[in-house]
Parts: sequence; C-alpha cells; structure tokens
Amino acid sequence: MGAKKRYCRQAIPITTIVSDVFGKMGISRGTEHRIVFDAWDSIVPSKFKNKCRAVSFRNGRFIVEVKSAPLMQELKCFRQSEFVMLLNQEIKFNSNNQALIVNKIEFKSN
Repeated sequence: MGAKKRYCRQAIPITTIVSDVFGKMGISRGTEHRIVFDAWDSIVPSKFKNKCRAVSFRNGRFIVEVKSAPLMQELKCFRQSEFVMLLNQEIKFNSNNQALIVNKIEFKSN
C-alpha cells in the first residue's frame, strides 16, 4: 500500500484551526470574553453584583470569584445550571452568536 496523500505536509494544531474559524466568524478570544462578561453583568442579580466578579472564560468554561462562602454554596449547589442557561440565552439574544456557548460555570473563593 502506498502512503496516504496529505494536502498539507505539516500537521496543523486544532487550536489554530479553531482560532481561524472563530476569526472568520468575527469572534476572537477578546470578543468572547467581552460577550460573556457583558452577559454575566446583565443577568446577575443586583444583590450579588458586589460579591461576585467574572474572572475568566475559556473553552466554554466561565470562572467567577465569589467573596461570600454561603453565597458560593448557594450558587454551586442551587443556581449553577440556572446561570448557565441564562448566560447562553443572553449571549444568543444580544450577540446573535450561535457558536459561543458557556458549558460550565466554576465558582471560586476570592
């Protein structure tokens, strides 16, 4: 059997491919951050705003710092799936971006 023909002699990392696809769609990592952080600011209740701070978003994982231990337990145990759903709805409504999805929210102590 002969060697398999390749269109590209060098393998291209998947991160490069994904970055290029997002770039063509008008989404860069900075844009992703802004969209997700803005969505978080619009959905988080005002009573939580001074106790929670968005820290990072990467590969569908959104990290939020929480200053209060009881609040962190409430968010982790009872409201995590609710916030994921609300974030994704807000992102789709405000940015018309079907490709950007928050898969998981991690709440961490400050």
